[in-house]
Amino acid sequence: MNGIFKNLFKRLKPIEECHIQNVAPSTFSLWEHRGWGDSINWQDWEKRSLYGLMTPKPKVRDILRAKMESGKIARFEFTEVREMADPKDMFFATVRDLEYEK
Repeated sequence: MNGIFKNLFKRLKPIEECHIQNVAPSTFSLWEHRGWGDSINWQDWEKRSLYGLMTPKPKVRDILRAKMESGKIARFEFTEVREMADPKDMFFATVRDLEYEK
């Protein structure tokens, strides 16, 4: 029986490789998520790591918008999201730079 499960799970793709076609990513504006139970904060700017508490939580490929000191709005893409079990609405994430909005 164990051999059957090993063969079954061997064929499954990692979640990062699975994606649904025609589903637009969600966009989160950092400045709109500053309250109790609804927040996104920089943990380490240089590493582009974040933490937050919110429902629904961001997913890989979602977009984050953040106001920069220059006055421009930068766009980032979530590349990793680690969900916590307690509290269940907490997450840690990593983003990558995309571009400035025009």
